[in-house]
Amino acid sequence: MKHRIILLALLLTGCTAPLPHRVEYPRYGWRNDETQEIVSVERTDTATIFTFKSFYIPGWWIRVSSDTHLEAEGRRYALLHTEGITPGEELTMGEDGTAVYTLFFEPLPARVKTVDYIEGEHVPRGFRFYGIDLTGRELQPGKLPENRVPDSLPAPSLDYGEAVLEIIPTGDAARLTSLVSVQCQSYLCPGFAYVDPTEVRNDVVRYNLKLYGTGEVVLLGEGFMGSVPIPVSPGETLRLYLDGSNRALTRKRFSLEEPEVPLLRPVGQYAFLYELSEQDTMDFMAPYLSFQYNVSDDARAYADSVRVFYERASSRLNQEDFPPATREFVRNSLKAIVMQLIQQDGYMRNNNHMKMYEDFLWLRDLDLDDPKMLLSLPFSTYEAVPALVPAASADTTGLVREYARFASMLRSVRRGGGLPEGWDRFAHPVFTQNLEDEQEAWLRAHAEVPESVKETPDVPDEKLLDAILAEHRGKPVLVDIWATWCTPCLAGIQALEPLKTTDYADMDFVYLAGENSPKSTWLEMVPTIRGDHYYLTDKQLKSIMGRLGSNGYPTYFVVRRDGMNGSVLVGYNEEKLKNLIDKALR
Repeated sequence: MKHRIILLALLLTGCTAPLPHRVEYPRYGWRNDETQEIVSVERTDTATIFTFKSFYIPGWWIRVSSDTHLEAEGRRYALLHTEGITPGEELTMGEDGTAVYTLFFEPLPARVKTVDYIEGEHVPRGFRFYGIDLTGRELQPGKLPENRVPDSLPAPSLDYGEAVLEIIPTGDAARLTSLVSVQCQSYLCPGFAYVDPTEVRNDVVRYNLKLYGTGEVVLLGEGFMGSVPIPVSPGETLRLYLDGSNRALTRKRFSLEEPEVPLLRPVGQYAFLYELSEQDTMDFMAPYLSFQYNVSDDARAYADSVRVFYERASSRLNQEDFPPATREFVRNSLKAIVMQLIQQDGYMRNNNHMKMYEDFLWLRDLDLDDPKMLLSLPFSTYEAVPALVPAASADTTGLVREYARFASMLRSVRRGGGLPEGWDRFAHPVFTQNLEDEQEAWLRAHAEVPESVKETPDVPDEKLLDAILAEHRGKPVLVDIWATWCTPCLAGIQALEPLKTTDYADMDFVYLAGENSPKSTWLEMVPTIRGDHYYLTDKQLKSIMGRLGSNGYPTYFVVRRDGMNGSVLVGYNEEKLKNLIDKALR
């Protein structure tokens, strides 16, 4: 009997291999920041030791909270001490933009195979690593589906309907919903909207996308601002294989010899377009992303320069050995560059050539009514320069002219003007469907206006900002000029929101948006953003931005407690924005 017990003990011991004391560059399921890398995890009887390497901007700093801890099996393991960094204090990056530091935590039980690293429960955008693997085993990634380049570029859908998005992550799928957001928009009815998941399983998160014809999805996460937009059509199931750890970045930084895993691999009808950015098509396009011309050219000479530019680029494309679908997409992208050149020059020359649209009638030879142009060209170009519409297309029922008519009606609906005459007489029913849905959304949003929405003072435009700030006299104020579709704007709002009841409790927040944000969407979003909200006309907003010397979103402006104006920040940078606020609070 004794021999049997000994034998059983030996068998049990052999079934469970001891975990390594040290694991270098461990794998994990998710991380929320790309500036930190785990170099190693070492386990001793007295501590669990994490060594990190930071990758940031030379001379800039990072900070680690004193509440940083590990979590495993429902228990927390506290930070004991550190080397190379002091909790709560700034660590400045070296000349190469890197820094190394080590954190010592309470020892983990020997049985623990995975652990989470959490920089405090209430630290906004604190560093987090989930599902850190302590076994040291080399995980072999499964074979991802390949995307076949079709024989011809698939025509986008012009129908209203739903698509399904399935995200298959490397880490725990349930964690995805708190780390990654999904935005979707239709090409013919632009305006990004957040999409909530309809199903969450262990291995997949599923979303239903409402589309007015073919559109695109973008992933937004704390560790990355956004992915390349991926086209999707009604009736389609688009699958995205996502590496939440972004192992490809770790592999590159440390020259690791291991199988390559892409951050994102889409599988769907148009997924091959996502991979074009990694092929020589981008090398072909690069010379055409800048265009030189004589500033003294008159309108007709400029039009001829643009035409010659396209003809030469198109001729060179004919000599490239691209698959037919790739060639067609690249040619349409060249056409899109042509349209953007004309649009941009219209602004630089104060539209001096737009009345001479006959100089651009050659655009009709480009077949811009082709629905496949939606994959390359924002049709809002025609909205920005309406005089281009009759030059670009002679077909009154073609996409170009119908979109221009639709865009005008959509502005009216979003301003509360109701459905205009002729809203239900489009050759493409998708426009009628969208106008009807936008009208219903406007009526729902205006049924109950949130208390945070303030009435715009009835003063001249040049005095409007002062009138708005007068309501906050004696308090420091942050003015945030934003738009509902602006991804950096939303990132800034998300970063500040948790701090409004803690570090920035003494600061008043004022949010200004304009007519380029759909009012129904704006009204749905403002209840989740603490502060006073004003919806201004384009003319009013342009006047305020002109006074601040800004022409971009987001624009931040602070006023100190003593009423003195502070600095202006254009564009979102978390560190600069917080420095701006901190100075106003002093």
